[in-house]
Amino acid sequence: MTPGTQSPADGNMTSPGDNRILELIRTTRPLFATDPVSAAIALLRASGGSAAPVISGMQVAGIVHERDLLQIVNACSDDGESSGAGRVPDISGAVRPVPAFIGPEATIAEAARLFEETGADVLPVSDSRGTYGGYLVRSDVIAALTNALRPAAVGGLATPLGVHLTCGSQRGGVSDAALVLLGVMFGLLQIAGVLLFVGASWLIQRWLGQPLYAALLSTPSPAMTPLDLVNYASMALPILVLLLGIRYSRVAGYHAAEHQTVNAIERGEPLDMATVRRMPRVHPRCGTNLAAAASVFVVLTTAFPSPVAVFLAIIVVLLAWRSIGAWLQTHVTTRRPSDRQIESGIRAGQELLARYREEVLGARPAGRRFWNLGFVQIGMGLALTMLVTQALIWALGVSIPLL
Repeated sequence: MTPGTQSPADGNMTSPGDNRILELIRTTRPLFATDPVSAAIALLRASGGSAAPVISGMQVAGIVHERDLLQIVNACSDDGESSGAGRVPDISGAVRPVPAFIGPEATIAEAARLFEETGADVLPVSDSRGTYGGYLVRSDVIAALTNALRPAAVGGLATPLGVHLTCGSQRGGVSDAALVLLGVMFGLLQIAGVLLFVGASWLIQRWLGQPLYAALLSTPSPAMTPLDLVNYASMALPILVLLLGIRYSRVAGYHAAEHQTVNAIERGEPLDMATVRRMPRVHPRCGTNLAAAASVFVVLTTAFPSPVAVFLAIIVVLLAWRSIGAWLQTHVTTRRPSDRQIESGIRAGQELLARYREEVLGARPAGRRFWNLGFVQIGMGLALTMLVTQALIWALGVSIPLL
């Protein structure tokens, strides 16, 4: 039985095949008969298909298949030609007649039947006047009928209450309140790091006579002195407290579950406990990688302020930022998630995929891409925490350096 989708108009369950093909139409650059074989191959690789339409003016002139392009390449090799010497062959000799056209008003089920009847790899889309309007790829139609449509890339965040996932236009997982709470958590950890360092500096100055607290109240001198290191340490300790707070809170487990769920989605794997559990905890697009790159650059250029240090910092960042970020993800910002945390990731992934499929099949909501990323909500929580802290400091009439 084909899974159904909820119709917002009447509340009845409808088959995905009843939806129009509009959101499945690919509108990438079409081919022309004068295009070289290399351009056709590049387009097929980018689109993931094995055939593409060829147009003349605004009309479809034919179809070019990957297998026919291979024959041209082999023929050129037999003649001693190559893409690096002599004339690069065009695709005019590989253009075949179009087996069928489909209109933009057609349904997915109609497209599936036409693919089956013609055996075509792609179907050009044209209106009643024959004007080219894109093309359908057979695998996209099959994916729509089997609810296998997935976004190419997914982002996410781990909060104290669970996993948040988004593909930009859609989201799934925890509410905005959980994202705001994550910002509050970041603010509290930063404040804790500052208070810990300021308190330790004050105690050391009071008991040992070393002017560490006084150094916090001053600005670094042009020539670095040992006491200036206090100011640099005051920047490092809050970051360390933040990382430790993440590592030993449940956010680290949710962070791992988020990565494992995203890896499963992007690899086309099913979202079940066994599959998500075996996915890697490291993800190449994690913000930890960017934070690691920025931290390495700032530390090196601050500790050794010179053009040479800047150059070396750039080299280190370019060569090692992903490796450093992967190490931090493995040992600091994630940890082995519990079943409950993985279930949170799976629920977020299932919600995201369901909403994404509804969008692709025509139920497109108003755009909220920036809001769906979650950074605005985190910023709100962080700002609220810092404002409340400042209000308390003013109310108590105390002065705390760095806050």
